[in-house]
Amino acid sequence: MQDVSEKYKGMSNAQLRAQLKKSTLIKQPLKDSLLTLLEHYYCLDSIARSTGLSEEDNYFSSRVAWGSSLQKIESGDEDELEKMQQQLASVSSQFDEDVISILQKWRNRWMLQVMLFDLLVIALLTIVPAGLLYWQGTWQPQQLASQLSQLFYERPLFMFTVIFLLLVVFLFLHFSLRKMLAMQILKRLNNRVANFNLAKAFIKNTRIHHSIFRPDIVGYHRCLQRISALLLPAAK
Repeated sequence: MQDVSEKYKGMSNAQLRAQLKKSTLIKQPLKDSLLTLLEHYYCLDSIARSTGLSEEDNYFSSRVAWGSSLQKIESGDEDELEKMQQQLASVSSQFDEDVISILQKWRNRWMLQVMLFDLLVIALLTIVPAGLLYWQGTWQPQQLASQLSQLFYERPLFMFTVIFLLLVVFLFLHFSLRKMLAMQILKRLNNRVANFNLAKAFIKNTRIHHSIFRPDIVGYHRCLQRISALLLPAAK
C-alpha cells in the first residue's frame, strides 16, 4: 500500500486541493477545514509572489509537511488539524509583522516624500513665473481673474500650449523624483528579511503604474479580502 506521505509529496496547492476533494478517508467537516487551510496558504503564496517578495509559486505551501499531517488526519488524529491551523496563524502573523509591515512603512515614507516634492514643484511652476511677472510690473494679484480670462479669450492657443507645457514639465519632474526617491530609500532598505526579497518588492510597489495615492501593497489587500471571505463562514 502506498504511503500517504509519499502520495502527497511534491504536490502543488491545486493538486493537493484536488486530491483532498477525492479523499474518502477524511470526514467532510475536516475536509472542509483542510480545504480552507489550503486556500489560506494559497493566498499567502499569492501575496509573496504578487508583491515581488518571492519568486517561488508555493513559498508557504511547500514548507508544510502535508504528507505526514494528512497521514495522521486520515488515521483519525483530528488534533493534527488544530496544530496545522496554529502553524498557519503563526506563519501569517509573522509574515505580516516582519515583512509586510516593513515594506508598507518604507513605501509610505516614499509616498509622502513624493507628495511633498510634488507640492514644491507645483509651487515653483506657479509662484516663480508669477513673481517674475509681478516684479516686471506686468501682473497684479488683484487683476488675476480678469487677466486670465482676457488671455484665454484673446489667445486661447497660446494659453493651452502654456498649460500643456507646464503639465509635461510637471509629469517629467514627478516621475523623475519618484525614481530618484525610490533609489535613495532602496539604499537604506535591508535587501532580504526572512528569505524575502524586500528590495525587489519595494521597486515593484513604486513603479509608474502604481499610484502614490494607492497605499496598499500590490496584491496584498485583494488577498486579505479573499482570506477574510474564507474565515467568515468558519466563524459562523
